[in-house]
Amino acid sequence: IRVMTANVRFADPNDGPNAWPLRRDLLVKVVLQHDPDVLACQEVTPAQQAYLVKALGPWYTHYPRPGVGKIGPTTAGGVSGELVAALSASAAGLNTLFYRTSRFEQLDGEAGMVLPDAPQANPSENTFYTLAVLRDRATGAGRLPDLVVIDTHVRHGEAFAAQCAARLHTIAGAQQARHPGSQVIMLGDMNHDRTSPVYGALLGTGLKAESRWEDAFDYGAHQPKDLWGTYHNFTGKSDRPWPTDLIFVSPGLKASPAEILRDGEKGHFPTDHFLVETRVSAGG
Repeated sequence: IRVMTANVRFADPNDGPNAWPLRRDLLVKVVLQHDPDVLACQEVTPAQQAYLVKALGPWYTHYPRPGVGKIGPTTAGGVSGELVAALSASAAGLNTLFYRTSRFEQLDGEAGMVLPDAPQANPSENTFYTLAVLRDRATGAGRLPDLVVIDTHVRHGEAFAAQCAARLHTIAGAQQARHPGSQVIMLGDMNHDRTSPVYGALLGTGLKAESRWEDAFDYGAHQPKDLWGTYHNFTGKSDRPWPTDLIFVSPGLKASPAEILRDGEKGHFPTDHFLVETRVSAGG
């Protein structure tokens, strides 16, 4: 299957020529040209979600959606817990996951704050996630195991981000226990590259081998001086040495080297991050 991550950039009218209404058609066009089976979007506002759901609806089902899985924390208690639950419910769609209807059925799902007991003083620094357990409708030798797909946007502060990364491994492991034989794909905007202390937590360094994940990028093909980051601020050229929009897979899956998509038209781009895709197959 082909999986893709896309930080779509929230709809900010101050973006001028890069405002959402002027680039949304291009985003859909690029997505459909690359034809992913799974698409993980970040920074999705309700209006953006409504547009993408309609535009991609003939081919894709989305999650979170009403009546499927659970949304919000299960551990935060008291009045503050109620407030955190409301925040999780209202912001769950920030990471909207699309999957090809003809290829997958959804077995389970959950969405909300990664660390509901540790809400940040700046609400925009809370890490949210969307998780869908997908079953491959295909038959035969190429059929994939059940997939625990996590769409997340890890935030900037390193200490909190590392805690969130560790918690995402725990969340994924709990779903794997409920769905024996399942494997994990985690993708999204991590806001930290391979030089950050957060990176080891994303990989699961220190965990048992079966709980560690592999980054789909081939770093041996690049040098920091290449400035091949994925954030480009609508310029089409990054000033960052390493990518931060990443795709990880668990040991039972094999990913081809991730590819950065630099698609644009006449100097305009679908978002301020390059989209990233890889091909995933069974067998680590």
